[in-house]
Amino acid sequence: MLNFQKRSDESIKTKNDSACVDNWLNGFCKDFDDEKRLLLKRATECLMGNVTDGEKSVWGDKKLIVPSKKTYGGVWNWDSAFISIGVANWDVDLAFQQLDIFIENQKDDGSYLDAITTSGQK
Repeated sequence: MLNFQKRSDESIKTKNDSACVDNWLNGFCKDFDDEKRLLLKRATECLMGNVTDGEKSVWGDKKLIVPSKKTYGGVWNWDSAFISIGVANWDVDLAFQQLDIFIENQKDDGSYLDAITTSGQK
């Protein structure tokens, strides 16, 4: 079940560092075998390795997770929604930033864009 409440454990709600991910993995995966733990660790490393720091971004200081920093510089609504579900386990603020980018760019007719490039092109 998805829980967007702030967690009291400071190490889990810290911003984008490997310690908060490791703490979450250690608690969540304690009953997993080594193969599953490694798979989840690789998945989280992939996600967190694609976090932009907001520099030169049309979103200001918001961090976003892009599919690839080298080839796909932008965000896609479905990706952002599903990524938010996973990332909310260790960084609620980062999860909300993924959703905020689309909510703030909602069209006048109420629909949402499929993608927004890092240059802001819609």
